[in-house]
Amino acid sequence: MSADLVADAIMPHRAKALEGQSLAWIQNWRNHDEQRVQQLRLRLATGVGSLTEEFASGTYAAHVVAAGVVAGLAEGSDVRKIFDRMLRMLKQMHDRNPAWGPLFIRHRGDVVPRFHYPLSARKT
Repeated sequence: MSADLVADAIMPHRAKALEGQSLAWIQNWRNHDEQRVQQLRLRLATGVGSLTEEFASGTYAAHVVAAGVVAGLAEGSDVRKIFDRMLRMLKQMHDRNPAWGPLFIRHRGDVVPRFHYPLSARKT
């Protein structure tokens, strides 16, 4: 019930951080997404707050935030600890993302190999 209220409030909101788009518009949620959330929820609730290699691929910030909401709504949960663990997971994802490296890349698909050969290497 509480998760439904939170979802109804944040899903249609057009966020500046999402370039004016809403989560509802950009995110499709499927069964495998829900399974990922449940796996992450257990990690957040039990204190295993880092993402191992098995979770590195196919895990998005939406999964982590949804897992944090679900874990925080469980009876007897320590919301502060869960929130801190969620932030650590998100930071770990941010640090692994090449788009946030020294060269800002808006979309992964923007990176393409370009081969540059100096003029002196050309055959005449």
